[in-house]
Amino acid sequence: YLEILGYDGFKFRNSQFNTVSLTIEDNSDATFAGDITVNGGDITIAKQNDAPTLTLLHDGTNPATNDLLFKMQFQSDYDGAHQNWGKIELDTNASAVRTNMDFYVKSTSGSEQLALRLEGQGSAVPNAIFEGSIKMGTDTATAAAGNAGTLRYRTSGNNSYVDMCMQTGASTYEWINIVQNNW
Repeated sequence: YLEILGYDGFKFRNSQFNTVSLTIEDNSDATFAGDITVNGGDITIAKQNDAPTLTLLHDGTNPATNDLLFKMQFQSDYDGAHQNWGKIELDTNASAVRTNMDFYVKSTSGSEQLALRLEGQGSAVPNAIFEGSIKMGTDTATAAAGNAGTLRYRTSGNNSYVDMCMQTGASTYEWINIVQNNW
């Protein structure tokens, strides 16, 4: 049933359990209790002249180690059944105050497999762990501070090269060849 709150908004209540399933306040804030399913439509979050924010809140007690905090599942209808095609998971790792973010994709086996993990570290910058191979593109940019540490693959004639942009002086950078293959 609908409960009108005067000028303060209104609430939709479940009459069997007397619980609130939707509250809309006078400032246009809406609060849902339970799951939300949208069939046949898109969801757009718009905010004028500012970046919209989507917040996922893992509420309650503090997370433990190896605790799944968030999961975003991507599904598609295939042969009349909803199937998982990829997901993003955020969980704590060996520490309750550090997280890993895992990216899964559908593989040739038909199941989701871990492709990339961003791993929070206790005393260092995060690690990126690729579960498969990494394909490099041909970078034609001039070696400079902005691309220091960049790897590139290139070919010339009957040769292929893997180079890294490295600092070679106080303010100079060069593409340094790591390996060359001739055929």
